[in-house]
Amino acid sequence: GPVDLIRESGVVGRTQILFVASRERFDLGWGPCSDLRLRRNSESGAESSRALSSWSQTELRTEIRLSNLGAEPRELRVVERVPVSEIDKVKIEVDSKRTTGAKRPDENGFVEWSLTLGPRAHEKLELCYRMKKHDDVQS
Repeated sequence: GPVDLIRESGVVGRTQILFVASRERFDLGWGPCSDLRLRRNSESGAESSRALSSWSQTELRTEIRLSNLGAEPRELRVVERVPVSEIDKVKIEVDSKRTTGAKRPDENGFVEWSLTLGPRAHEKLELCYRMKKHDDVQS
């Protein structure tokens, strides 16, 4: 049903949630915070393949830049998702050496970072992975 969002200054918004079972966890968005900035950039490298191989690979990189312009530290949870293959001829491999915090995705492909961004601080997160596909697979 409907939800009123209330902070120290009073009502700051209104939203709605669907049915939530007793004791079930759910996320409730409070909307934008004027002190926080996020810039997300995704890059895809050229598709490459090795000689005498029927597999090709593409390098993908996502960069997330966070800024806290406020005077108070902020606790943040950043979640990014990598594709999850449902077929054997497509493989997704996260490069944990190049991924911030050596993070690995869960079984659903979600990579999560929890961090405290200090006052007037900046942070950069990177997620790097490879998509390998067999030549039988058409994009």
